[in-house]
Amino acid sequence: MAVNPPLGLWPSLAELTADERTAPGERLAFSPIVGVDVELNSRSSASRANGGEALELIGGEAFVTVAGLERPFRLTAADGIITARHASFNVQSFDGELCVTCVKGAVDVTRLDRSETLRAGREIVFAADGDVREEPADPLVRLAWRRGLLILRQTPVSRAIPQINRYFPGRLVLTDSSKSEWPVTGVFHIEQIDLAVIQLQRLLNVQATRLPGGVVLLG
Repeated sequence: MAVNPPLGLWPSLAELTADERTAPGERLAFSPIVGVDVELNSRSSASRANGGEALELIGGEAFVTVAGLERPFRLTAADGIITARHASFNVQSFDGELCVTCVKGAVDVTRLDRSETLRAGREIVFAADGDVREEPADPLVRLAWRRGLLILRQTPVSRAIPQINRYFPGRLVLTDSSKSEWPVTGVFHIEQIDLAVIQLQRLLNVQATRLPGGVVLLG
């Protein structure tokens, strides 16, 4: 239970021992070395390596800016390795999925037997089911968290709930699997994430049952 807490209700051992960690709804900015700036999203954790010249994203999301280093800065996440000398990029790792979005410059991404060089405006997604997609990025949606927003555009409920859970001080659980593919669209302020729960209730026409520990059952 310390390694894999049920429903992610509390931090894992790796998260607790991380150098940097954020709570639900919290963001944190730091510089592991001169020339590298990192911003952690909510429910994220990271540890420095190699004297700060490398970073492990244990889980969650980070926006990284690398300003013209002689040696590439390396970030590892979900079995992936991301390196860059001069770039801005976003890395998201949760529920077995890894997404790397290049905002400026170029980043090299390697995971298992696949290597890609991403240019600005492109992203690569390694899905939990093994599917890999390299496609145009939508920075307005992908980087909305840096403006304190969560933007969902026709997002299936099965994918919307994990995104809401990154900011929700507890855990949402959908108990009616027949509605897992219903699309959700909306713009939510992270500081008022409870409004997303209300919208899900109305959209799905379900009740919200609140249990001890912050668990909310939708069904």
